[in-house]
Amino acid sequence: MMRDEGARYVPPGPNNPLGQILFELDNDLLIFLHDTNDKALFNRTQRALSHGCIRVEQARPLAAWVLGLSLADIEGRVARRDTYSVPLPAPIPVYLSHTRLPAALDN
Repeated sequence: MMRDEGARYVPPGPNNPLGQILFELDNDLLIFLHDTNDKALFNRTQRALSHGCIRVEQARPLAAWVLGLSLADIEGRVARRDTYSVPLPAPIPVYLSHTRLPAALDN
């Protein structure tokens, strides 16, 4: 992404293509999970539209589960529009698998 599009700062908020929640992962490939401001992307058959990161359809419920908070707590934090990082007390493993699309969808 940086090579093709250049590094650029996109401010946090509702217009950020990464959405309002980012889950950083401990990896050397700069892959992370993130929300999206374009929820319609989840309705597409071909969803391999990312630069290598993974859009999370239910980012707020996932954040609530990961942090042991209620969904209302997460909604409140997002509504405040503050940007902050919340470290986890212990790592949560994330496993990714790839399923080959049928040829008709693989374009």
